[in-house]
Amino acid sequence: MIALCLSAQGQSVFQWEQRASLPGPGRWGAFTFAIDGYGYVAGGGNGTTTFSDVWRYDPTNDTWLQVASMPGPRRHGTSWSLNGKGYVLCGQETTTAFRNTTWEYDPVANSWSSKAPLPSFERYSPHGFALNGYGYLGGGNRGNANGPYVSDMWKYDPTTDLWTATTPVPGQARYGATGFATSGRGYVHGGRLQDLSFASDMWEFDAVTGAWTSKPPMPGPGRSWTMVMPFQGEAVIACGASNGVLLMDGYSYLPSGDLWNSIPSYPGASGWSGASFNLISRVFGGLGRIYSPVDSYFSDWWELVKLSSTGINEHSNKGHIHVWPNPVTSGSSVTLFTKSRPEGIELSITIYDALGSRVVTSTHFNGTACSTEGLPPGIYNLLLKSGANTLGGGRLVIH
Repeated sequence: MIALCLSAQGQSVFQWEQRASLPGPGRWGAFTFAIDGYGYVAGGGNGTTTFSDVWRYDPTNDTWLQVASMPGPRRHGTSWSLNGKGYVLCGQETTTAFRNTTWEYDPVANSWSSKAPLPSFERYSPHGFALNGYGYLGGGNRGNANGPYVSDMWKYDPTTDLWTATTPVPGQARYGATGFATSGRGYVHGGRLQDLSFASDMWEFDAVTGAWTSKPPMPGPGRSWTMVMPFQGEAVIACGASNGVLLMDGYSYLPSGDLWNSIPSYPGASGWSGASFNLISRVFGGLGRIYSPVDSYFSDWWELVKLSSTGINEHSNKGHIHVWPNPVTSGSSVTLFTKSRPEGIELSITIYDALGSRVVTSTHFNGTACSTEGLPPGIYNLLLKSGANTLGGGRLVIH
């Protein structure tokens, strides 16, 4: 029997594809989180107004739906997803009013509630990420663009609603840095440092030991307020600004090899302090601000698509099973997932050839990459099950 197995990814090829714009006003500094296959954009501001509205993005239909607003206006804070809930933390209520609040969004009740505030300074533009069922938040700014900046790190437990102090990112205090998690580790990149320089450094966090490890810096100039798009086992950081200069370049980071590779420049209007989220194997980003020639805020929205080795994107948006890339070269990896089950849950996958003969039966973890090694070129039909329940079918083309 041919067995599907997890496999490592090599250098990826990407392209940007435009999606439906956010229906609300253009903005920067919005919060984002992802729950059950949907992405959420909350708050942000446009220079004259700080927003509290919240929008849910459906990647299957490329549509937006307005949901319950936050308890108040916020921009330039940190946000996570934990245990099926969304969290919005700290940020600015106005240009000079900073907060240390924690708000929790329940998508089932479509309602917000207040949780334990950060037991430290009120701040904006901290870095943060969700890792191993906990939220992490640190750094940020307590004043104007020149500071003072904050150097700390806090761990939030959503089951007890308690905060505990942990090890901060080494070096100078910073704000406007990018935080994300992938491959079981947390990362913080760049930002503006206390000496007012813009950093390009990358730090990796081990939640077990609480230790930070320096990683190769991202190519290009140091920057703050970037967009980050974590794939499984890989992440892309794009855009930002350095000393008032808008940047549109982007780079993918592969933790397994400590490698950076350039990707096509962001084609949107800005991306500086834009919004981005990961929806299992798909990532999206957009919005942002420019200063010149006219101070402007944007609502455009883009998907960063991984291409197959043949340069084809056939990431299925129809049916119950999503297969990507498709077609795929024999021996390469495909990602299989269904929105009807949580990411990482064990499922059963059966593959049939064009004549209807069963060629593979194996377990599969929802949203993970599987090797097609041993499957000759051809057209295959897929059947995904959870226990005795059939979740749906799909098609896979192997060259």
